[in-house]
Amino acid sequence: MSFSDKVLGFGAFANRGTPFEINQSLMFNDNDSAYLSRTPSSAGNRKTWTFSAWIKRSNLTSGSTYQQIFGTGNFHTGTSFGGLYIDLNDCLIAFDSPMGLARYSSMRLRDTAAWYHIVFAVDAANTAAHMYVNGVEVTSFSSNTGPNNVDGRVNNTTEHFLGKNDGTDSYFDGYMSEVHFVDGAKLAASAFGETNSATGQWVPKEVKSVTYGTNGFYLKFVDSYPGLV
Repeated sequence: MSFSDKVLGFGAFANRGTPFEINQSLMFNDNDSAYLSRTPSSAGNRKTWTFSAWIKRSNLTSGSTYQQIFGTGNFHTGTSFGGLYIDLNDCLIAFDSPMGLARYSSMRLRDTAAWYHIVFAVDAANTAAHMYVNGVEVTSFSSNTGPNNVDGRVNNTTEHFLGKNDGTDSYFDGYMSEVHFVDGAKLAASAFGETNSATGQWVPKEVKSVTYGTNGFYLKFVDSYPGLV
């Protein structure tokens, strides 16, 4: 599979002193409507999947627009939506309308100098969903429903986006790096990161033994092309 890209440049991100370093990230400038998109040719597992990414925000939400990280559909227009976004209060939200999934985190991601590791994993067949920020499972939600054991919106044959919804708003403003989407498995944050024994900081690690499934992908954002590797 491949992504068509509308991007503006690269940033730099590295965790020094650890065996695995990230040297590149992709910059999304909301003023220039930057995003990545892809439409799967066939549906994957619409009940079980995991999304993982390191993000760094450049601007907070203005009070009038959301910032979508990953998803398909349009939450604002009432069309079926599935994915992750940051709401008007700078809280992380996971939502999939067909399966009745709604995780409205009470945590506010307001440090524009920090990198956040975001993981969301769902297994609707077992009515399970888990959200992690920097390796810690989020347990405080203003709304916490689903998932029901039905097919969701994510992994269907609709256009999927990084950095916006399927309309002309909700653009993410900042950087993303080490983006993983695993089709068919619900994984914990420990599959993608670990605690540095010297600093106690949550850092990325080399991802091994992950089967990405029908529509899964790993976006490394190397210099030559911001696509799949």
